[in-house]
Amino acid sequence: MSNVGEMDRVWRFLTDHPALHDQTVHECGTAGCVAGWTVALERGVKPGEDLAGADSLWMNIGPRARQILGLTDPEAWALFYDTIDDRDEVRTSNAKALSLMAALIARDKGCPDAGDLAVLDRYGLPTEPAGGTP
Repeated sequence: MSNVGEMDRVWRFLTDHPALHDQTVHECGTAGCVAGWTVALERGVKPGEDLAGADSLWMNIGPRARQILGLTDPEAWALFYDTIDDRDEVRTSNAKALSLMAALIARDKGCPDAGDLAVLDRYGLPTEPAGGTP
């Protein structure tokens, strides 16, 4: 089961600060993606802070973000990579990531709706949280 509190915190941050979210970033060195902001928020980084010199922030960002969010390998892969399509504009990839995060949160809270289940199915993810329903 994911860390719903952290997942919700990152989701709320990204929805409150859409200009800071860029899910199309393939190279670490920016906190624009879900994984980057997960690690940055854990470390207390605030919007507008200069992240260019924070080299240690980006070491093993995917595995660290996966751990913070409590995701399985398939969930992390879907969220961090499968939401990116090189043909997409930033807004579309961002919307895909936020939609998947919302579906994971709803699933793990035990209240997914039909739309959430469809999103999870689209990424081949379980519709029940690991370990069963909460």
